[in-house]
Amino acid sequence: MVNFARFISVMHSDLIFTSDHPLWDQLAADGYGLINDFLTREEVERSLVLIHLREEEDRFHAAGIGALGDYQKNRIIRGDYICWLDPSLPDHPLQFLFDRIRELLLGLNRYCYLGLQDFEFHLAYYPAGSFYRKHLDSFRGRHNRIITVVCYLNLKWQPGDGGELVIYPEQGEKITVEPTAGKAAVFLSETIPHEVLEARQPRFSITGWLTKTPLGTGFLLQD
Repeated sequence: MVNFARFISVMHSDLIFTSDHPLWDQLAADGYGLINDFLTREEVERSLVLIHLREEEDRFHAAGIGALGDYQKNRIIRGDYICWLDPSLPDHPLQFLFDRIRELLLGLNRYCYLGLQDFEFHLAYYPAGSFYRKHLDSFRGRHNRIITVVCYLNLKWQPGDGGELVIYPEQGEKITVEPTAGKAAVFLSETIPHEVLEARQPRFSITGWLTKTPLGTGFLLQD
């Protein structure tokens, strides 16, 4: 059994979502923003321990596209494996992440007036050779996923390892985001197309969405 208690919880005092945080203006102007220090190294290591534990428990499954009646698995489009997280579990080892996401949600409501109410997140693993073709995160006709957040966990990533996120803003050139540990990419789910380039080394992240309606257990039917 993994002893999560050996990891010291670090208060991320430098990451405070106040009115002058640059993310608000970035989202308003471009539809996306980056936070380079969203997670500390200790928090990344703790997240990776959980990923490897869930791998040992065989809790990951091949991700799909669409939802409910439109759901399908298509490895030509998407090749990652995911494991959904349940933030309602007591003493969750990623409670620090859920607390930070709640703070982000409150900041987006306070300064961007988005009316967000809930969130859903999963662990994501891209084996070497996998990718996710260009897509939008909002399901057709549902208008529920409003903000996408991708938190990267790749401590040893270097150029050439692949797995970069490519963002296609409505105006301007495409943006390539290196999936380095601790960084978070935040963007509008309904309007920002994006893709994950082919990974040449295993690539890990925690990916999720901030939503306008309470989710209940609906996340179990998605992806």
